[in-house]
Amino acid sequence: MRHEKVIKDERGTVTITVDLHSFAAYTTDAKGNEYRYDICVLHIPPRKRNAIIDNTIATPSEILEAKLELWNKIKPC
Repeated sequence: MRHEKVIKDERGTVTITVDLHSFAAYTTDAKGNEYRYDICVLHIPPRKRNAIIDNTIATPSEILEAKLELWNKIKPC
């Protein structure tokens, strides 16, 4: 499942893409988690057209907010 959060501010346009991967029953990743989040951050500087992959431009709170938005979309009622 994929969720994109777009933030436009003085840094330009920051797009945070969160991919959620779930594993089959009785399997986990190396840390013992049944779900894995993959984060990709694209940054388009002001007055530019090309996107740059820059995982340091987004703050940890913005990344956490994007993860929570994805979780709120898929969580059971």
